[in-house]
Amino acid sequence: MKNDKDVIFKYYNEPGQIPRDGDFSYFGDEGSDSLAFDKYAYGYKNGADAIYEKLCAPESTISELDTLVFPLCFMYRHMVELLIKYLYRKHSCVNDEEFRKFINDKGHNLMYLWNKTKPYLDELQKEVKTSVNIASIEHYVKAFDEFDEKSFRMRYPIDKKLSNSNKGISRLDFHNLHHKMSSFYDDIIKFSREISNQITEEVNSADMERFESEFQKVKDVIPEILRLENDYKKSKCQNNSLYNYVNNLADNQLITLCTIYRCGQQNFTLPIDIESRRKKYLTGCVLTMKDHNLSYDKGINRTDCSCFLYKEWRCINDSFSLALNILK
Repeated sequence: MKNDKDVIFKYYNEPGQIPRDGDFSYFGDEGSDSLAFDKYAYGYKNGADAIYEKLCAPESTISELDTLVFPLCFMYRHMVELLIKYLYRKHSCVNDEEFRKFINDKGHNLMYLWNKTKPYLDELQKEVKTSVNIASIEHYVKAFDEFDEKSFRMRYPIDKKLSNSNKGISRLDFHNLHHKMSSFYDDIIKFSREISNQITEEVNSADMERFESEFQKVKDVIPEILRLENDYKKSKCQNNSLYNYVNNLADNQLITLCTIYRCGQQNFTLPIDIESRRKKYLTGCVLTMKDHNLSYDKGINRTDCSCFLYKEWRCINDSFSLALNILK
């Protein structure tokens, strides 16, 4: 029964409180760089996809078909907005003040955001070949801008002037919308990765050598971390042993572990041949460190760097095993 003492937002802030079944959501370490916008966009895409699955379910009622359309369209629209801001943040190389102005000036107007972002993408395309057609991306942005220019249409039944948000009856093919927006998301990510892949040569070889050297200093502790993490998930004991073990690691070791976890969670394709695979992976690790403002031999936030301990054992194992396999 509800009462005025109910805890609505319950958090597990202490290591001993964390459920062994992993049934909690971990957020707050996103930062403010392009990866943060990527993560939010991915979340809204997944949210829209979940709604789409509900719409497709045989048991869905007419009332569900006619009301879930509102969050479905809003989530896809917000995904588009986040993806544009992701592209701008990642590829414009502007400072924080310029980025603040970008998101504050007509911050929800899709075509405004796109027109500010496109010149940077056009410049990059002069030097980099991509398989994604920028004109098609613009077409999708324009279509959603025309559908919901101010981000109000599917959030509220009226606008600020009390006029109806929807001016008449529409019969939307939500299957088509889902397929098109999934394709749009894939193209944005593909375009950005193709652009990013071209900066491989800009990663200093000394940085890659340093990372590999630091990895050699930490690789022997990985099996123990995985063992302690696995024991915690399987048993009823608290994971104090795991936290104590990790807290005794040096800052540089923690930076390396955090980096290989985050890099391992990125969905990028690695070459088959061993040397190219190693080079691309090291490049990804160095860029991941830069994205998260991590540097060796400098002060770090150890709490942020140990965030991987909160993740599922499978995710940790996959990331660490990938590093061991490539850099062995």
